[in-house]
Amino acid sequence: MQLRVFQSQADLINGTAELLLQSARENTLQKGRFNIALSGGNTPRSLYEFLAADPRSRILASPQIHYFWSDERTVPADHADSNYFQAHQLLLKPLQIPPENIHRVKTELDPILAAEEYQAEILDHFQEPHPSFDLIMLGVGDDGYTASLFPGSDVVKHPDKYLWVAANQVSQLETWRITFTPRLINQADKILILASGAAKARILPALLEGPYLPEKYPAQLIKQPKGNLVWLIDSAAASGLESRPSPTNGQSEPN
Repeated sequence: MQLRVFQSQADLINGTAELLLQSARENTLQKGRFNIALSGGNTPRSLYEFLAADPRSRILASPQIHYFWSDERTVPADHADSNYFQAHQLLLKPLQIPPENIHRVKTELDPILAAEEYQAEILDHFQEPHPSFDLIMLGVGDDGYTASLFPGSDVVKHPDKYLWVAANQVSQLETWRITFTPRLINQADKILILASGAAKARILPALLEGPYLPEKYPAQLIKQPKGNLVWLIDSAAASGLESRPSPTNGQSEPN
């Protein structure tokens, strides 16, 4: 994996935007398509606002680009907590993304049925038995979860039991979530994991420098075999790391 440290959250957002736009350009030119999975959270919110105001983002409205979500809350599509709604209002709607290129989770359905239908939609879109996204964007929670892979949940304890998309019961939140499985995430061509702020400094040492305890720290399940897993963090989030790499405006650091 690569670890890229930025001086500030603003630098992190700018650097992430550059990586995303570069991937969009390269994939549309070389492959004729770009399939991206978005995420929710505060840092992605800032990224979406930044991209919506950046003239370079015109490429994101290309008909060759399709948008999915790595996980979703079981709330209505117009609910403030919906990952889809956040991205739609802040990024997709301002950029006038074609509706046929937006693939949201149908959260109006029963969670298990919603997961089954989303998996079927992904398989139909990719037209291959082992779908591989060009880019999956993730965040990480203060307790080490990513996507909706929460500590102790069934998809985390038994990842091989699930194929590409799962309805995951999250007992600590007393709710269900729809999530990409580790299997699907790890098949992506590129994975970006974003973490910013001092609160993340408490969990990153366990995730990046501690022993492998994926049931406790599910983000450790993300182990991209193609070597294109990139952690993008700001200096506040990096402050708890023992190696504590200096901010380098996003330059790669070995890990």
